[in-house]
Amino acid sequence: MGTRKRTWARAVALSATLSLLALGVVVSGGPVAGGAVRAHQTGGRSALIYGPSVIGSNGISGASGSLEQTILQSEGYSVTIATASQWDALTSAQFASYQLLVIGDPRCGSAGINAATNESTWMPAVNGNVIVIGSDPAYHYANGNNNAYATAQAALAYAGSNPTATNLYLDLSCAYQYSYYQTSSAILDGIESGFLVGSAHANSDANTTDVTAAGASALGLTAAQLSGWNYSVDEDFTAWPADFTPLAVVQYAQVVPEIQSYARRAHAVTSNGLVGGPTMCPPGVASVTGLVGCPYILARAGAAGLGGRVSDLTLTRTVTTLTATWQAGSARGSFVCTLLYGYHDPSTFTVRTTGTQCSFYSLNPAISYGVAVAGDAGAGPTSSAFAGPVRSTITCRRGGHVRHVTGVNPRCPARWRLVS
Repeated sequence: MGTRKRTWARAVALSATLSLLALGVVVSGGPVAGGAVRAHQTGGRSALIYGPSVIGSNGISGASGSLEQTILQSEGYSVTIATASQWDALTSAQFASYQLLVIGDPRCGSAGINAATNESTWMPAVNGNVIVIGSDPAYHYANGNNNAYATAQAALAYAGSNPTATNLYLDLSCAYQYSYYQTSSAILDGIESGFLVGSAHANSDANTTDVTAAGASALGLTAAQLSGWNYSVDEDFTAWPADFTPLAVVQYAQVVPEIQSYARRAHAVTSNGLVGGPTMCPPGVASVTGLVGCPYILARAGAAGLGGRVSDLTLTRTVTTLTATWQAGSARGSFVCTLLYGYHDPSTFTVRTTGTQCSFYSLNPAISYGVAVAGDAGAGPTSSAFAGPVRSTITCRRGGHVRHVTGVNPRCPARWRLVS
C-alpha cells in the first residue's frame, strides 16, 4: 500500500487553485501566546493549527497556504499557525480560546502526532466535537484529487460546528500506515482510552470505502467522493471508545496480499508493539450501501453543540421485544430509531420519538437484531447497538410426562406435544 502510493509524484506545491485561494493570507509569525490568541468567545471563528502537521502552498512545513488553512479561511475563520515550540508553550486556557484546534496532514507524514507531547495541556480544553481521520487528504489533493479537498472540507466543517466550544480536528495522515497489526497510539490515548489503530486495508478501486448513515448525515459525503484515491486509507480503527461513532469505513475484505505476508512474518519474529492479530474489526461496521468494513473516520459530538447527540445507547431484549434506551444532549429534539436485521441490513421499521426510548415487538428470538438511533434531521451522529439471539423455554408434554426445553428457537422432541 505504502510503496504504491509513493510512486505518485510528490507535489512541491498545492494546485494553482489552492495557491490562488491562499494569496493574501495573514498568519501570525510571532509567538502565539498573549495578544495573538483569538478568543472564539468574543464572537470570532478562530482556529489554531499545529504547524508541523501541515504543508504550506510553498511546500514548506508550517508555512501559509496549507489545505486546512485555505478551507478554514474560506469558511470565515481567523487562522493562527503555531510552531512546535509555540504550541508546547500554550496553556489550557489559551487553547480553550480557540473554536477549533487542527492537527492536519503534512502530505502523508507523521509529524502531527508529535502534538501529543503536551496533550495533557490542550486536550482538557477540548469540550466540543472531535473528529479523527485515518487518511491524508492534503497529499491526494496536491496530486489532483478534488474529492480529497471535499473530504477535508466536510470534516473540518463538522469538527468546528460547535460554536460555543473548543473542537478538535485530528488527521493521523500516514503516521501508522505500516502498523499491520493493531497497535495503540499515544495521541489517541490522550483523547480517550479504547483506541486500537492499524493499516491492513486498501482502497485502490472505487466502492471500497463509503460513509455510514451517521457519516452521510454529519459529512454529506458519498462513496464516490471517498473511493478511488489510490490507497488513501492509511489507518483504520479496530477498536474505539463507545462514545465515538464511525462516519466512514473501508472494506476489510480488501486486505492487500503483500501486507498479509508481511504481517505474518512480523508476528512470527516478534510481538513487540503488536496487539492481537491482523487488523480486523468483527463483526464490522456497515455503510449506507451495505459495504462492511473497519471505520477510518470516527467522531465524538460535544454535548453542548449537537442537541440530538445520542450516547450510552443500550438494548434490552426479551423473547420477542427489543427496547433501546439512550442519553441525549440538553437541547435535544426528536429521534429516529431504525430496526436492523442482523448486523448491517437496515429494515423498513422506524420509530420517531421525543423521548429517549423506543421498542420493537413480535421479533424472532432466533435472529440477531440491532437498533440505530439518530437525532432527527441529522442532529448528531447515529449510534448503533446489537443484540444476539435469545434463549427461551417451552413446555412439552407426552402422556403424564412434562419436559421443559430451553434454547434458541426450541422445539419439542418427536412425539411430544407443545403445551406452552
